[in-house]
Amino acid sequence: MKKLLTLPAVMLCGCALTPMQLRESGTNEIFAMTQPPQIAAACVARNIEETRRDSIGGNLNLNLRAGLTPGAAELVAQVPDITLLTLLVVDFTPQAAGSSASAWYRPGMFEFAKARYRQAFSGC
Repeated sequence: MKKLLTLPAVMLCGCALTPMQLRESGTNEIFAMTQPPQIAAACVARNIEETRRDSIGGNLNLNLRAGLTPGAAELVAQVPDITLLTLLVVDFTPQAAGSSASAWYRPGMFEFAKARYRQAFSGC
């Protein structure tokens, strides 16, 4: 039994990625947002939290911070129990009408999980 429990932990730790590494190796998708970057990022974070609570479960840290360029925002979703297990990174940049959200998903993420994250962008 002990070997069965440690194998998944070793597999996950071996695939740990920082947000920058995820941007370099993850799957990218771009969403048009109706809100400015900070408001859109907070909206997406709230939607992810509600979806996680209702259906996904488990621990998830959502870190919302200023982006690399003026007016931009960044959202990072990480599993706190496993060091540096980044699931999603989203960069929100200002656009003429709202903002643009570039989302990077963890390589190998199941399609159903991506679909749940995609839903979080609706209405923001």
